[in-house]
Amino acid sequence: MIGEAAARLSANFKDRHPQIEWADIVAFRNIAVHAYFSVNWPIVWVAATEDAPALRKQVVQIPASEYPDARPGKGEAGAGLDSEEA
Repeated sequence: MIGEAAARLSANFKDRHPQIEWADIVAFRNIAVHAYFSVNWPIVWVAATEDAPALRKQVVQIPASEYPDARPGKGEAGAGLDSEEA
């Protein structure tokens, strides 16, 4: 799901957030979906247990960089999340 979503982001958005390896995310998705029998499962494990949590920490910071004047309030998406909890 992450790779599919990353593939649909605009180039402009990806350019504004170069700290995230968008092309690698999409490529990983394509291999997992289209080359299922050649997937290297130890790599999948690392992606799921190490890379995904690190990606989450990066992604959770995007709203703050896109909307620096916004402050999440009670009941709003992202409320209560910060980089420590991510």
